[in-house]
Amino acid sequence: MSSGGYGRSEAKAIIKETDMLEELQQQAANCAYDALQHHQQYMDIARYVRKQFDDLYGPSWSCIVGADFGASFAYEKKHLISFQLKGKTFLLFRGA
Repeated sequence: MSSGGYGRSEAKAIIKETDMLEELQQQAANCAYDALQHHQQYMDIARYVRKQFDDLYGPSWSCIVGADFGASFAYEKKHLISFQLKGKTFLLFRGA
């Protein structure tokens, strides 16, 4: 688990939980930042991040974005991150 921060210079992601490699953590934060620049709705933000990860790393990624949610799911090891960025919580994982 990491407690570091990633993201564009104006905003840093606060990592809550992860088992991802640092490169993927950085990419997740950057994709989230870009999504927030282009979209307002949670669904559109989540769809943008998921599509970016599907395109970069292959299919079966899921992304949840919101202010408050609970989740229980199976995921592929080394492919999970939960972080906060600009007041929103992101959960990104590759399904098992």
